[in-house]
Amino acid sequence: MQYIRIELPHTKGGLKYPEGYSDLEHFIKDHLYVDDAETDKTYLCLTIKDGVDHKVVLGNLENVTEMTKHEMVEYCEPHEEKRETITDEAKVRRLAIKAQLGQPFTTEELKALDPEDETPGFGYTKRFIDRI
Repeated sequence: MQYIRIELPHTKGGLKYPEGYSDLEHFIKDHLYVDDAETDKTYLCLTIKDGVDHKVVLGNLENVTEMTKHEMVEYCEPHEEKRETITDEAKVRRLAIKAQLGQPFTTEELKALDPEDETPGFGYTKRFIDRI
């Protein structure tokens, strides 16, 4: 897997992608947009399938940085929050009804309310750094 970070300049029309980016899109495995407050710039972090030379597609651009997996994780981690998600909607609805009726939760139901627990109910979406 290849890891690259592309600086995307802001223009009146939005973000400016490098020429050739549309040809690279087919080889992108995953991505994350980062608004970096320290540099006041926007970056697009990409994982690209092996066997594709992004330099051939994009050219040797100054705004493209090759990174190792470790460097990519270290850069992206502070910019990406954990987000709660519902992993079992039916169970969450049953728990809401039970709470409205004032009924106590079982140990298993309490686990479902804890996003840190693997029990279906609430959980966290996978972050970019977890997917690479």
